[in-house]
This record gives sequence, structure tokens and C-alpha cells, in this order.
Amino acid sequence: MCQWVNGMQVMSHSGGHLPFEAQVNSVLNFTSSNRITVAVNNTLTPHTLPPGSITYYNNSHYPPGYFVQNYQFDFFNYAGIHRHIQLYTTPLRYIDDITVNTDFSRSQGF
Repeated sequence: MCQWVNGMQVMSHSGGHLPFEAQVNSVLNFTSSNRITVAVNNTLTPHTLPPGSITYYNNSHYPPGYFVQNYQFDFFNYAGIHRHIQLYTTPLRYIDDITVNTDFSRSQGF
């Protein structure tokens, strides 16, 4: 998946099942409208979820670039945006991730 804002690519992301975000301040028009474009691709490879492979047919029976996706699952691999998209702002300084490490010794936690 790739995302553009006002014609400038701001990020690409493999694995459409996981959340992602991009900072777009440098490409925004603050005095007029902005265009957000998202391109999705459901081509399967050994590294995608779900996994798959591609067989290219390069003979005169098929048009140039013809390929077939091979897969080992029992559903159609739809492509597109199937969940809500959120566009949000953050303050200049903010916490975007936090980790809390805990431990215990005998019966006491700390």
C-alpha cells in the first residue's frame, strides 16, 4: 500500500492487516484543499499475509505481463480499504509509544 498527499508519496506499507501512519506536514496546503491518494495491491508473494506465489505466462497464448496468483486458502483475496480511516493531528510534542516493564521477586511485584 502506498499513500500520497498532493502528489507527493509520504509512505508505503506492506501488510494491509496492520495499522500504519505517516507524517504529512511538509506536503500539506494549509490555505487550500488537499488530496489524499491511497493505492492498494493484493498481489500475493511468499512474504504477504496471506502467502502465495505468482506464475507468469510468457508465451503467445497470453497477453504480455499475464500472470496467475497461486494460493492455498479458501477465500477471495479482496483488495481495497475495508476499515475506517482517521486523519488526525497531534501537538508538536507528544508521546506516541510507551513501554512499562514489570517484574516480581517472590511475592512482591515492582
